[in-house]
Amino acid sequence: MDPLHEQIERILDGFDFDRVKRVMEFLEWRWQRERYDLPTYNELRKAAKTMLQDVAQESDRAQFSGGLEASNYGGYLSLKFVLAWNDTDISGAAPEQEAA
Repeated sequence: MDPLHEQIERILDGFDFDRVKRVMEFLEWRWQRERYDLPTYNELRKAAKTMLQDVAQESDRAQFSGGLEASNYGGYLSLKFVLAWNDTDISGAAPEQEAA
């Protein structure tokens, strides 16, 4: 098994998909796929694995889907389940204006 695959498997094995599933059940959080329903443990794990494999291909990249966030910053892979977030640009750049 190659080192990247091993690292992804370690992340997946250490991630508490059961806890994520319980939160999703409590919040009645559904995914839109062939059907609109709560993802299974295996569907959560498969989606997370695909996302981790995708972001591992290049540094400073992240993917978000269905509450899951996979990221690769400086070669450090990470998997999170995110309920809410807020961010801002602190670089001083002017925000882009939408066309009217």
